[in-house]
Amino acid sequence: MANTCIGTPYYMSPELFKNKPYNFKSDVWALGCILYEMITFKHAFDADSLQNLAQKIIKGNFLALNPKQYSKQLIELVTKMLHTNPNMRPTVSEILGKVKPTALPPPPPPPLLTSIIACAELHSIEGRAICISRAQ
Repeated sequence: MANTCIGTPYYMSPELFKNKPYNFKSDVWALGCILYEMITFKHAFDADSLQNLAQKIIKGNFLALNPKQYSKQLIELVTKMLHTNPNMRPTVSEILGKVKPTALPPPPPPPLLTSIIACAELHSIEGRAICISRAQ
């Protein structure tokens, strides 16, 4: 467990504000704050003073994510990452286990490449070396 304090206060975990020992779960908290900010364009915790910010963080008071805007899984993940009890926060492995990569279709080839591919297919089908290129 570490006992030092460094970094921006917006991402500080409750245990840091309470001057308690902390571990990698404080990094999970900070990542939760960053994820919240990435999807809402707002800080998870914001206040007019450091003292008020600390109180909001210690209490875990952040504006809930709208289920009409965000998936249930994303809301659950952010909520777990911003749990005030570090033992209730997920591990990095658990977070990565929830992320399901989605395969995007490859982009279409540029028009010139499409013409070359069409020409090559024409050549291989008819056995000729002549190809007429057409605009796509």
